[in-house]
Amino acid sequence: MPRPMNFDGVFIVSCLLCLATHFVNTARSHENHNGHEERYPASYNLSLEAVGKYSSFQHTHSTILDLDGVMVLSWTPDLEKQEVTFTISARTRGWVGLGISSNGAMHGADIVTAWVKGDRVYVQDRYGDGHKTPPVDDKGHWQALAAYENNTHTVVTVKRDINTCDLQDFPLTNDTTRFIFAWGPVDPEGEFPPYHGPRRGAKFALALLPFHKPTPNLKNYKTWRISLETPLPPDKKTFYWCHIEKIPQLAKKHHYIGFSMIYGNNSKTFLHHSVAFECRSNDPKRPASDIYEQNVGHAGYECYTPSMPDHFKTCETFFINWAIGGEGELLPQTVGVPIGEQYGGADYLLIQTHYDNPHLKRDITVAFSMDIYYTENLRPNEAGNFAVGHAINFGLTIPPKTPLWVTAGHCSEHCTRQAFPPTGINVFMVFLHAHYLARAIRVRHFRDGEELPLLAEDSHFAADFQQSRKLSEEVSLRPGDHITVECDYQSTDRDTATFSGWEAKDEMCQAFISYYPRVDLALCRSTPTVNTMRDALEMPYIPSDVDLSEYVFCMKLLNGQHYQPSVNAIDWNARDKRRTNQIMAQGEHFIKCLTHGRVAMNLDHNTTRYPGNASPFQQRPLHNQCLGMPDSDFYAEHSHHHEHDHHDEGNHGQHDHGQHDHGQHDHGQHDHGQHDHDQHDHDQHDHDQHDHGQHDHGQHDHGQHDHGQHDHPDHHDQRVQNGFQDHADDEESNERHSGDHEHSSHEHHHSGDSENDDHAHHPEHDHPDHNDDSEDEQDMLDYDYEEQDSSRSTELKVLSFCTILVPLTLMVFINS
Repeated sequence: MPRPMNFDGVFIVSCLLCLATHFVNTARSHENHNGHEERYPASYNLSLEAVGKYSSFQHTHSTILDLDGVMVLSWTPDLEKQEVTFTISARTRGWVGLGISSNGAMHGADIVTAWVKGDRVYVQDRYGDGHKTPPVDDKGHWQALAAYENNTHTVVTVKRDINTCDLQDFPLTNDTTRFIFAWGPVDPEGEFPPYHGPRRGAKFALALLPFHKPTPNLKNYKTWRISLETPLPPDKKTFYWCHIEKIPQLAKKHHYIGFSMIYGNNSKTFLHHSVAFECRSNDPKRPASDIYEQNVGHAGYECYTPSMPDHFKTCETFFINWAIGGEGELLPQTVGVPIGEQYGGADYLLIQTHYDNPHLKRDITVAFSMDIYYTENLRPNEAGNFAVGHAINFGLTIPPKTPLWVTAGHCSEHCTRQAFPPTGINVFMVFLHAHYLARAIRVRHFRDGEELPLLAEDSHFAADFQQSRKLSEEVSLRPGDHITVECDYQSTDRDTATFSGWEAKDEMCQAFISYYPRVDLALCRSTPTVNTMRDALEMPYIPSDVDLSEYVFCMKLLNGQHYQPSVNAIDWNARDKRRTNQIMAQGEHFIKCLTHGRVAMNLDHNTTRYPGNASPFQQRPLHNQCLGMPDSDFYAEHSHHHEHDHHDEGNHGQHDHGQHDHGQHDHGQHDHGQHDHDQHDHDQHDHDQHDHGQHDHGQHDHGQHDHGQHDHPDHHDQRVQNGFQDHADDEESNERHSGDHEHSSHEHHHSGDSENDDHAHHPEHDHPDHNDDSEDEQDMLDYDYEEQDSSRSTELKVLSFCTILVPLTLMVFINS
């Protein structure tokens, strides 16, 4: 007798089959969400005829990647299309590799390898996965646009989306980025490029932001050069030197428009920053000349010591900010800073220069210069600069062995209401500054208790690369607005607490805001009040009369001890650091709001805190533009996939972030700090020393360079971070420094101005761009699409089967 059919089993199997098909479709929809599906295979080759041999791109950005000028990278972000086009040029007939990384390490980087062999170009999308040859990505996102090889060079032009929404890729943002690179002398024999050996490195960049040109592309500008040569004392790891410079005497009004940095002997190794402050009289009856003229021509004094004249302290308004890694800046063509006291500016500058000699090397003299540009062709808007952030005093205290510590500094509505005109001010540039524990810096903007988009942010902040950031769109600050600067620190490698101070091992949390119209405001900072610090540290013997407006670092406590040793005596393992951080960041702060001449404003309230229900910042998802996958899940996966030396994101749980909804801020395409294509500023070589106008790639000049034949002074001091590598010990040099460090990773770029230099397109080389209709590429892509169509057809057949099988099974089951 035949066994009766098990309808229960048939029903269960059919349902499972349909559910499986549903989940497959859902997963594929996540992979293909928001138009970011795989458009190119992860590994492919095309004929040179198909892609075109020569690129006609007039790139807006360019940098020499290695010390010897073998590799040059040029690129152009297209924020409207949300893609970036790169041209990789290398003095090799072998393979080239380029990666995009958060920290200079290979792990977590998005990598493209390419080479030209015969009449074909080979392109591979790879991803960094530990200390081994980077595997080929599961999906491809690098499109070849042009390629050629001559007797000396290989040049490949490719493009990819700013955010591919691929876990094996790295999204480009406004954060500090490291381009890692490598090359080989010969083409690969098989699928994998051979090991690069020492032919690799990493280079800092702001990939989506405008560069700063070394010299202004303007007529009728003048140059004033400040030069400094300073012997370093052999017994000081950190050394500050202050001296007075007199601005050239002018018969008519002029505007300052920018500066370039010129490195001299030992400057790339020992120079940390150099800042120029405007010096003005705070006594209307006494001109500045009566105060500062006596110091003109004097070599200077050690800053913030008894030997420094007291009147140096009144120079508080920032004029020029340069720090390690920067090359200079050029203001937008619509703004300038007045110079000369009779014209609304200053006649004297205080130059404060910070040197680091962590290994106490002897017989070191550091030389550098600044070229300061000014013009009599006055700009329509007169600009100023004011500092915001945490005051430089003992209130900035970071416990040891802490994966995440958030510090906040406020510029309150009480200060902006008094300082800003009724129509407000317009911010066009922001400079972020901290030291070696900082992992991220944010400038938050509040109005009437509500948070507006960030003024600036760097989630991959690197103390070895500090460059001013232009905003793509000016941001209006109005009277009554509240500005908060936040810094995320990681102190896991330190055994003792870290404090605010002047040394590189100390910390700061600063932002410098460039704006117009010019107002009488020098700085607006805050620090926790004495009561806040007493509560946070459980230290009731902090004296109540300590002057929070001064640079106080290690005052004597009421119990006879001193502050810093007392903090280090705390058993931090037994202390609730989360509570301590919450109180210090979110508690009451004292406001330091100063006008030019270091005069304190008379405010209605001299204390502040986060406005409304705000609290320390909640990290927004990296991929919130990638629809079809929950932001939190995607961000968690991406953060785990791209582990690097930044703080543990999970520790944000110590703060109440529930008050903020940052979902509307697209981390990959901020509205702040994108391209101003009318003025591409490239922080590149000083053209008085380097003439790159005649370079070629051996036989052709197609908008690229052969930099390998040039001697770049002081390049030997530059630290090249490791890029593509196979051994774990090779990556040690990528670790951030904590105190004993060599500052030698300053960038050395070359201008890519499309009008004036050899990056420009030359009409005599009018080569076609990538041909999208080429047979070779079309056949290959058609095959890829046919495979996808076949898969889709199979899924539809299964779904049709489900729609028939399930009702039929139910009918039979019921009738039985």
